[in-house]
Order: sequence, then structure tokens, then C-alpha cells
Amino acid sequence: MVPIGVVTNPNARAVASDPLLPRRLAQIGGRQALVVQTSDLDELRRTMHEFASRGVEVIASCGGDGTNLTVLTEMVRVFGDRLPSLALLRGGTVNTVANNLGIRGTPEDILTRLVACRNRGMPEPAEVRGLLHINGAYGFFFGAAMPARFYEEYYRGDAGLPRAGVMAARITLSSLLGGAYAQRIFEPVEARISVDGQPLPNRRWTLLVASTLMDVGLKIRITYRALEREGCFHLVASGLAPFHLARQVHRTFLARALEGESHFDRVAREVVLEFERPESYTVDGDLFRASRVAVQAGPRIRLAIP
Repeated sequence: MVPIGVVTNPNARAVASDPLLPRRLAQIGGRQALVVQTSDLDELRRTMHEFASRGVEVIASCGGDGTNLTVLTEMVRVFGDRLPSLALLRGGTVNTVANNLGIRGTPEDILTRLVACRNRGMPEPAEVRGLLHINGAYGFFFGAAMPARFYEEYYRGDAGLPRAGVMAARITLSSLLGGAYAQRIFEPVEARISVDGQPLPNRRWTLLVASTLMDVGLKIRITYRALEREGCFHLVASGLAPFHLARQVHRTFLARALEGESHFDRVAREVVLEFERPESYTVDGDLFRASRVAVQAGPRIRLAIP
């Protein structure tokens, strides 16, 4: 039995910039951990089956939100409702989930603390959070319309937190001034949306977000009701124009509702979006495209916070 299984992504920022990182993680883990570097889905799937056969209790993901999304999805497919805990080693460019949990330090720091807990025979601190099940993927955050276009723009440049902050400021200023940049990012999408079987009255949307996290990045707590009810998530569906959204941006940092006739906040178990044509959407920062998206409350998972 190996208590900790570590998955490293060679394309994640920390590993790509430091190819010896997996070896150091293996040294830190010692007999407590099995460190595996996976380059594709087949390798990741085989690794998950190996972890299951070895009775792994904690899977540590060394990558950012995109890596964690892939790891989580394969964890659910292999382990089903007997999920091991997940530890996030902050090895990527975007670490929104780890930030929500207050996880700090380098991958080596985090794994060292995790192993120390195990060596002392004590459980590591943890929180239990719900997952979203989105068209076969399992993560914490869904976004369409503005969030999807934000990530499309973000990945065109040099990804990183400073760039994301600059983009957010530029979008806000352009929205207040009626600029072309904001008009492009907030271009409405046409979609029919049902929330737990009940249709929303609007058809044009500029902002669509569903999350089990309060902070969707950059301290923006637009899904402030994410933890309100177990087995549910917070949906924000807005048809507000960029100017009206920008005038209320301060409310998102204060975890307050946005206001407007075409703005809806709902706590839901299932949301179905049927777009007029295939549209981009994001799950935990990764981009996908579809005409129909079903967002459902998924299984709950124990997130280690060493």
C-alpha cells in the first residue's frame, strides 16, 4: 500500500521549467509516495488504475487548474464514488482552486507538509467540496460567453496572473467607455437555459458562470452562494450590457449580488444550456465547444490542505 500517489504533468509550468522537479518530489515522498509523470490520457488512466490497485488514499496533482481538471475527471471514472482525497501542489500557471483553499508554497513545500502529516500518523487538514459534472468532465467552475472569451484571449498571450489582472482591468475600463474590446469580450450568446427544469425567460446572455467555488479568480466572488447548499452550485446568468456590469464590478469583490432585470442568481442542482450554435465554454480554465451543455452537481471530494 502506498498512501500518496503523485501525478506530474510535463507541460505544467513548474515541471516544464524544472524537469528535475518530479525526481525531487519522489525523494520527498520516499516510501510514502509513488510519483508518476503522465504525458497523455492513456498514461493517466493507467496510473489511476495503478493507484487504485495500490490503495492510494491521497492523489496529489502537480499542475494547474487544467491538469487538476483532467486528473479529477479520470479519478471519478476509475474510483467512482470511492474517491481518494485530492491534494493540489500548485504546479501550474492558473491555481484558482488552490487559492480558494488557501494552499500556499511550492510543490515541494506542499508535498513535504503532506508527507509530514502521514509520517506522524495524523490526517492532513482538509475541506470537502462538491464537483461539477459538465458534459463528461468533472471540475469546480463553468463559464460561457464572457468567461470563455476571456480565456480565449488569455491563452493568445503569455499566460500568467499579471496578464489576467491586466486583462480584467482593460475589460472594465473598455466597458465603462463603451470600447470595442469590451464589446468583443461581452458579445452576447443566444441560449435557452433551464434551471432544475424551469426555463429562464431570457435568450441573450453576456455572462454565464456556475461554480462550487466562491472565488472564480482574481478575488472575484461572483458565485458567492457556491457553498450555500450541499449538493448544489451557484449559477449566475446575466444579460446585462458591459457598461452595467462594469458599474457593479466592486460588488463581485464584496460577494454581493449584481442587479438588473436580465440578471439571475440561482442555487441549482442541474442547469441545461442549449445554444443556437456551437459556443465555446470553459471548465476550470480549459476550453471546450458544444451546442448543448449540461451542468450537474457532481460527487463531493475531500481536498487535502497540508
